[in-house]
Amino acid sequence: MSAESSQSPPSLEDFVDLFAALDQHGVDFVVIGGMAVGAYARLIDEVVVSRDLDICVAPTTLYDVLDDVQELGATIVKRPQARSIEVAFLDWRGLEVNILTSSTGLPAPAPLAANARWFRLPDSEQGVLVADPLDLLSNKLAVNRPKDQPHIAVLRRFIDDDIVHDLGDPTTTPRERIRTAARLLDVLHQSTLDESLAARLIPLATLPADYRFLAHRVSTKAQLDALAARAPADIQPLVRDIASRRTF
Repeated sequence: MSAESSQSPPSLEDFVDLFAALDQHGVDFVVIGGMAVGAYARLIDEVVVSRDLDICVAPTTLYDVLDDVQELGATIVKRPQARSIEVAFLDWRGLEVNILTSSTGLPAPAPLAANARWFRLPDSEQGVLVADPLDLLSNKLAVNRPKDQPHIAVLRRFIDDDIVHDLGDPTTTPRERIRTAARLLDVLHQSTLDESLAARLIPLATLPADYRFLAHRVSTKAQLDALAARAPADIQPLVRDIASRRTF
C-alpha cells in the first residue's frame, strides 16, 4: 500500500517501486537519514518517524538519476546548486526524495555502500542497502540538530545490543567480538566505554582478547576490579598488569 492511501508516515516499503526502478537503471545507492534509522528502530521494536527518503549516490550517479527521472516516475523539485553540497530534491508519487552525494560525518559513497546492510522489504522480493548504524550515528552526531537526538538515542540502543551480541557469540573470531565496540569508541571520540555498556559486557568476557580490550576500556576502577575478579587464573595477571597502569 502506498503512503498516499495511508495516514501513517511513509516507510521503506512505500518506496519499493522506486527502489526497483533504480535497480533496473543500474543506480547504486544507499538509504541514509531518518528512514535508515527507522529500519534499525523496527528491529528493536521502536518507531522513528521520517517524512522523506534520503539516499546517497556517487556524484556522477546523481546526474544519471536526473536524466532518468521521468522513467523513474518522479519529478525534479530542485536541482543541485552550484558551489554547494550536491543534492537533488524529487517528488515521487507525492513523497519527498532527497538524493545526496555526501553528508557531514558519512564516509564517501563507496565505503558507505561497503559498510551498508541489506534489508529485504516485507511482502516483496525487493531489497535495499541501508547505511551501517555506526555510519548513521557518525552522521547524526556531526549534524546534531534537535530532531537528531531521538535518532541518536535509538542508534545507540541498537549498536549497544549489537556489541553485546558480538561479544556473547561463541562463533565469532576474537577480532569480530570487539570490532563494533572499537568502532563505536572511534565514532564517539571516547577512550572508554559507557559504564552501562561495560556492565553488560564484563560477564561475557571469555577470551584473552576480550579481557584485554575491556581492561583498557572500562570507565571505572570498580568495573576493572570486577573484571579482574572474574578472570580465569591464567588471564588475571594480564588484567592486573593493565590495571596497574590505568588512572581514573
